[in-house]
Amino acid sequence: MSNLERFVGIGTDKPRDTSPTHCAPSLIVGTTDAAAIEARPEPEAWDTPTTWLQRFGDALQLLCGGNRPPDETMTAWADKTSEELQSFAASHGPAWAQGLGVIDAAHILADQPTEGVEHEHRALEAQQVPAVPEGWVLVPVKLTREMAMAWKQAGEVAMSTNSTRYAAMLNAAPTAPAPKEKP
Repeated sequence: MSNLERFVGIGTDKPRDTSPTHCAPSLIVGTTDAAAIEARPEPEAWDTPTTWLQRFGDALQLLCGGNRPPDETMTAWADKTSEELQSFAASHGPAWAQGLGVIDAAHILADQPTEGVEHEHRALEAQQVPAVPEGWVLVPVKLTREMAMAWKQAGEVAMSTNSTRYAAMLNAAPTAPAPKEKP
């Protein structure tokens, strides 16, 4: 019976084998079971806080057959100052995987640490507030009283147009609050 058959339980009435020698890392990196066990980073207590870079490196090490990139290479990738990590992942990851795919998988693993522990988290770019393009303004979703009054008052002026009323309403809109700093 092959490792894959043991892992997924094909051709047997027994439940799938989840022992350490038949877990997914050996199937993912295409190594022998013994090599997959050796590729695993040193285990730490589950309740020991870790840095994001530590977890990212551990994930890359698992995905790259035991090869761990230098911290400087991972930091340069995270800072977007170097693409050397992509070459590393392409060279050491599974033959069928693209370097970016290996890195994306490592990001997913690193971003999901043990719950209930004060792990370091990376700042996600998606949480940053985008800049308002020139010629645009940021207004509240709900019309404020002041904005409605400005629209009404501008409409009372002779020869007013919807454009002048709209401009008056935008001028009356409150300014957007500054984004909150995360600790």
